[in-house]
Formats: sequence, C-alpha cells, structure tokens
Amino acid sequence: MERRGSFEKNASEKTYQLGKARDAWRETMLDVRLDAEAFALPYAHLSLIKCEGERSVILTFSTHLVKIEGERLRPLYEALIDHNVRYVVAAGTRPRDAGTPSEPIITSIDFVPLNQGDGGML
Repeated sequence: MERRGSFEKNASEKTYQLGKARDAWRETMLDVRLDAEAFALPYAHLSLIKCEGERSVILTFSTHLVKIEGERLRPLYEALIDHNVRYVVAAGTRPRDAGTPSEPIITSIDFVPLNQGDGGML
C-alpha cells in the first residue's frame, strides 16, 4: 500500500536534517516522516539514489521506494549519498520568497513497498 506525505508546515521549519559531521559520523537509518506515520529505513539497504533535476529524488531500498519531490533538491541528494541525512519530512508548498532562496524544499514524499518481481521504479 502506497503512503504519501504532503502538508503545510511553518515556513521556517526544515524539511530535512543533516546528521553529524561528515567525517566523524554517518547516519545508520533514514527517518521518513509522513502525515501521521514515520518509517526508518537502514542506509545499508539503500541500493540506488536517482536525482531527476532539482525537483525529484528517488531512493530504492531493498523493501521500499521513497520518492521525494520539491524544489532545489540537489543538496539533499548530495547529503543522502554521504548517508548524512537524519530525516526527511514534507513541508508542503510555501511562497517562493519564504526561507532561504537556496534551501531545499520538500513538497511531497511517496513511500511505496516493493513487491517481488516489481521493477523498482516510480
């Protein structure tokens, strides 16, 4: 069953959080926070990260796909490669002038279980 998170949040609230310093520590789990639920997926089961321009990042884990959509997502992609993101949460849509102009904004997150024989693509 597909789960989706997309909701309004305070414009000053971050849509993802970096973990510890890059060289000193890496996160072991990615916390995916949806509307009323949260799921933690082990980075060790992450097999593919696909960045589609600045608007979409797709994570393929052994059991689930996570599709993150928003704006200016390249820095999030870079941090995910380093296993340096503690959590992601959808912030919904907010005015373009809200927050820092270069800060990534996550507008929606799809959390899809993979079935056996599934091609693994969103």
